[in-house]
Amino acid sequence: MAESYILGGDYVSAERYIENALYYAEKYNLEYRKAKNLYLRAIICNEKNELILAQQLFLSANVIFIKNNNHEQIIKTFLNLGKITLRLKAFHSATSYLRQAEKVYLDNNIGNDSLLGEIYYQMAESYFKIDNISKSIDYAFRAKQKFEQVQNRGEYAKSLLLLAQEYNKEGDLINAIKYSKKTLDVYNELEEERHTSSIE
Repeated sequence: MAESYILGGDYVSAERYIENALYYAEKYNLEYRKAKNLYLRAIICNEKNELILAQQLFLSANVIFIKNNNHEQIIKTFLNLGKITLRLKAFHSATSYLRQAEKVYLDNNIGNDSLLGEIYYQMAESYFKIDNISKSIDYAFRAKQKFEQVQNRGEYAKSLLLLAQEYNKEGDLINAIKYSKKTLDVYNELEEERHTSSIE
């Protein structure tokens, strides 16, 4: 519920739900829920331009995400920390957070190319701010490639399927299944778009 209110811009209602969820997370020792609610409060603080508090909440949430190996949440948190520190003009810190996001992504085969594209885009911006133009250009190019892959959904699905097949050949069934599911999701989205356009 809180996420829906955040997306709708109703931060007061979102905070009310988060406070209630935090109470139960504490009471029943639900670590992931506590971390997720801290993360959501950080998003609200970020939207309200309370950057220091948002940064502290993201860091608190990330301690729990790291402890529980919630890799995608760790990446999203580092990405948000990188964005905040960019806004605070702490460019070297931003670069550090973004490199951590990239490392966790690459080390754990996350398979969310739009997330990696966003990391690369933010890294290009942070390197530009510290006058490292060659790295900025390199990361801007990487971001462009990732965003183009995601935009061309048919080719993207084929590349995901190819990855699934390669992992299957190597005997890595966990990643093979993960990429197969992502391929199926993309093909389902494409099919849904075709049906929608037919109806229109």
